[in-house]
Amino acid sequence: MAGQFLLIVGPLGLVLAVLFVRLPELLDLFDPGAIDPTSAPVLPEFSEALFGQLGIGLVVATLGWVAITIESQIVAIAVLAGRLVDRPVSLREAVARSRQTFWRVVRAAFIVGIPAGVAGGTVGATFGGTLEPDSEALALVGLAVGVVVAIPFAYVPSAIVLGDVGAREAISRGFRLVQARWRLAAVVAVFTAAAQYLQLFAIGAGGDILVRVGTALELGFDRGDAVAGLTYGLILAAIVAFGTLLFTTIAIAVAPQVVAFLALTHVHAGLDRAREAAAIGLGSGLGSGLGSGLGTEPPATDPGDDAPPYLPRSGWDREPVATHVRLVSLPMIAGGILSIAVAAAALAGVSRLG
Repeated sequence: MAGQFLLIVGPLGLVLAVLFVRLPELLDLFDPGAIDPTSAPVLPEFSEALFGQLGIGLVVATLGWVAITIESQIVAIAVLAGRLVDRPVSLREAVARSRQTFWRVVRAAFIVGIPAGVAGGTVGATFGGTLEPDSEALALVGLAVGVVVAIPFAYVPSAIVLGDVGAREAISRGFRLVQARWRLAAVVAVFTAAAQYLQLFAIGAGGDILVRVGTALELGFDRGDAVAGLTYGLILAAIVAFGTLLFTTIAIAVAPQVVAFLALTHVHAGLDRAREAAAIGLGSGLGSGLGSGLGTEPPATDPGDDAPPYLPRSGWDREPVATHVRLVSLPMIAGGILSIAVAAAALAGVSRLG
């Protein structure tokens, strides 16, 4: 995951680092206190080509970041569940499961994001006039509201990956699990929100350390080839570290969800499908990253109102070996090549500024 993160986000990170070093006044745009509200900020005149290149790089990096986040979540659920049921899932098998369920998780995230977005807008409209925009009080209010909104959807990702159902069915059955054990769902939602804030804190602390190291070593891009090369290397290392941190915090966030889902349902049929798919090479050339289209919604079965939310399915009756799944998908490779090409052109344009 860290390698894919570097491939997609790394080129844009290098361009932005060089841009901010050559034009430090751009940093004022991210500091509301440094902007004079009585006058418009003075910005450098970017060429249309450079502006377009930065835009393309931002779009590719954003899509790649979202895709890697979703795939990391699916892989983490599959790997953790495999350990819990004492049938370990390999990386290739977990990636195969990602190829099967990627678009289902995307659809579920879109549906779940609607009430979350409405709740966030309501918090901003209600408390925005009484609390400072960057205050800790407003952040705590937003966190509390976000946790409450997330409780009904606490088990949706695990329901898709492990329960092997579609997005709408996962939301429906997950809600029934929440009704049965709502306190447990609240704990899962709190843990997920706390892990997200942990990620933001770690990224902020890591960025501050990198700035201090760069200042102490007097790194830059105009102090000779050796120093410039060391600066580029430090930036790339930081991007790899952030990619690793992304997967780690996602794994921490989904762990309680996976444990609770398996304890309540004892269902892990999706892992069977992952092992079988990996053995026959499903998604060897497509899928993952920017999506494959392989994760179509399976037909939902209704066990009846009086039955548990999930019915056990066939267990582990074979031991396939995963050898044919492409760990980095073709769309991700294509996005990385485009990101590198756009970054190279943008760096040439940035060098002419200032």
